Order: sequence, then structure tokens, then C-alpha cells
Amino acid sequence: MYRLKKGVAEFDVVDGPFAGRGYRRGRVYAQAELPPREAHKFETIEAAEAAPTEAPAEAKGGKKR
Repeated sequence: MYRLKKGVAEFDVVDGPFAGRGYRRGRVYAQAELPPREAHKFETIEAAEAAPTEAPAEAKGGKKR
């Protein structure tokens, strides 16, 4: 899994097979989704970082104010 490196601006691809595709900060992409000419703008992340996390069970049903 991959995401944009820190300090790299979000971008849209304008030509080639990835034309029209946008790449945004905070999104996670599979290797097949990376445009080859722009691959240097991405960093590898662990699968655990890519998976959404759930709140701990004890925090889910707290008091309402």
C-alpha cells in the first residue's frame, strides 16, 4: 500500500493511461494504481496503517450530555 509522501502536493494526472485520476493526501493506493512517472511521490506504508481503525469497545457507548 502507498500514500503521498509528506511535502508532496496533491495532483491530477493529465495524460497517459492514468489521465483524469487524482491523487490526494491521506488516501491509500495499491501499487497498480500508481502512475509510473509519478511513483517517486509515494511512500510505502504497512497494511496496519492502511486499515481503518475502530474505537475501543468501552468508548463506543459513553454517556450522552
